[in-house]
Amino acid sequence: MIRVSIKLSDLMRKFYKTSPRARKESVELPEGSTVSDLLDHYNIPHEKAHLLVVNRRKAELGTQLKDGDSVWVLPLAHGG
Repeated sequence: MIRVSIKLSDLMRKFYKTSPRARKESVELPEGSTVSDLLDHYNIPHEKAHLLVVNRRKAELGTQLKDGDSVWVLPLAHGG
């Protein structure tokens, strides 16, 4: 098993398992898990995750995660 942390933007906090007010969560996943697996664990639709960042570097759904990784998930930005 590996332990990774996930940080969701304000618009995506409803997907946190503990509380929508959380700033970050930590989760255990099987070794070999990818960013896609992490999104699936949190029931985050892949099309809502516009920008994926692992350890401050842009990532893709197929990026394999390692123990201690930090993942940030951002939706498509919008504004006026």
